Amino acid sequence: MKTNINILLLLGILLLPGLSFAEPVSLKDSSEMKSAIKYSLQKYKLSSDLIYDLMKHESNHTPNVISIFGYPHDKHVKNNIKDACSFFKKHLLEKNISCKKNWIHLFPETYNELAAIEYYFKKEDSLNYDVGLMQINKANIKSLNLSLSSLLIDYKLNIDTGIKILGQCYRAMNNNTKKAVECYNKGTNENKFGKYNYYAAVVNIKRNRLELLDNN
Repeated sequence: MKTNINILLLLGILLLPGLSFAEPVSLKDSSEMKSAIKYSLQKYKLSSDLIYDLMKHESNHTPNVISIFGYPHDKHVKNNIKDACSFFKKHLLEKNISCKKNWIHLFPETYNELAAIEYYFKKEDSLNYDVGLMQINKANIKSLNLSLSSLLIDYKLNIDTGIKILGQCYRAMNNNTKKAVECYNKGTNENKFGKYNYYAAVVNIKRNRLELLDNN
C-alpha cells in the first residue's frame, strides 16, 4: 500500500508541472485574512489580540511556508535534514528553499513541488515540520486528521486550525494567556516549556507593532 501511495505522489509530480496554488504576496494586509481570523475567534470563543503577532512570529504572514527542524544534539535528525535539503534542491526552485544546519524553510508554489514534499515526508517520517500561516505542527495535523496540502493551500483552514489549537491551550492552561501561548508552541506539558520564552517573543512583536502604529 505504501508503494502505491509513493507511485501516485510521483505521478502527481509529473502530471502537474505548472499549476500554481500559492498566493503571490504576503497576506498580512489582506481583508480576507482579517475576516478569517475574526470568524475563527468568534467560532472558538476567543478574543486574543495576539493572533496577528503569533502569526507574525510563526510564519511572517507567509501562507506557503513549511518549516522542517531538528536539534543540534540529534545526529540522526541532523543527517536527515541534510539529506532532505539535497532532495528538495532537486525538486524545488532555488528561490523556494532555504537550508540551514538544523532547519529548512520550503516555499512551494506549484502542485508538483507540493507533491515532491509530501512524497518525501511519507518516505522520511522522522522529520518534524510545521505548515502555513499558523505553522501547524505535524503532530496536530495527524491528531486532527488533516493533511499538509490542505493546510498549505487553504490559508483560511490553516488560520482556523491554529486558533482552534490556541483555544485548546487556553482551556488546558485555565485561561492563562502566557501559558496558553507557550502551549501553542510547546504543547500542554508545562515541564517541556523550557528556557525559551515564546510568549515574550510574541509580546515583543505586538509591542513593536503598536509603537509603529503610534508613530504613524
